[in-house]
Amino acid sequence: LCWLAFGDKLQLDATDPFLEQRYAMATIYYNFNEPESLWNQGWLSGKPECEWRPMVECDSRTDTVVSRMYLRDNILIGGLPKEVSVLKDVTHFDLSNNQLVRDVSAAIGEWVHLEELRLDNNNFESFPSSINEWTALKHLDISSNNIEGPISENLTLASQLVFLDFADNEITGTISPAFGTMSSLETFYMHTNFLDGPIPDAVCDLTSGSGKLSHLTADCNDVECDCCTKCDGYDVDKIPWD
Repeated sequence: LCWLAFGDKLQLDATDPFLEQRYAMATIYYNFNEPESLWNQGWLSGKPECEWRPMVECDSRTDTVVSRMYLRDNILIGGLPKEVSVLKDVTHFDLSNNQLVRDVSAAIGEWVHLEELRLDNNNFESFPSSINEWTALKHLDISSNNIEGPISENLTLASQLVFLDFADNEITGTISPAFGTMSSLETFYMHTNFLDGPIPDAVCDLTSGSGKLSHLTADCNDVECDCCTKCDGYDVDKIPWD
């Protein structure tokens, strides 16, 4: 608040409809101890937040409402500030390759327009609890974290998912046949975990006929998977996605 009142060169009026958005963006900067990488991209400059590119993109119609944030590789440590909850028009959010902890749902659980969420290569210990609330979510990557225990049942309720990657964690137990109801799924990566048992027939059925699943991986020494496209690793180079 001090920055908005005294340090912000843009000096928005207290009645400005975008004041709340600008404040939420500022909390990201201060919450993570003023990362130099964000400063170098124009954060907290006198420019509107929609010009804090390339990390921030705004809606194509008015170019005033934050719709995408790409915050990967910024050495962000800790958890997201709850103030970002007001950024409800964000559709794409990339937090990969940081040192983040705690469930992001407390901060972004009400982002109902969220379509893509990248949380890979952090220190998360659980799946986001708001998965069922993100009814627009198509792409979820939470690979290479510290998730332990069984697969969250909430994942199987996100039937609109097209891409799901929770490889390289410490997940245990078996794969639920309920994943076979996710008819939109095209990519499903779960290798490098501690899963066991067979891949359910309902999941394998998604790889044939009218199913769309064309990328499926698991640890085939522990998981029986006759329909996997590859065992023990990715079936394509992941770098181009990043």
